[in-house]
Amino acid sequence: MKRFSEFYEKVYMLNEKVYIAMVD
Repeated sequence: MKRFSEFYEKVYMLNEKVYIAMVD
């Protein structure tokens, strides 16, 4: 479960970067 949450956190950070790039 912990490993999954770490993976989810990485995906969330990646999506955030993509979102910022799109908005910018």
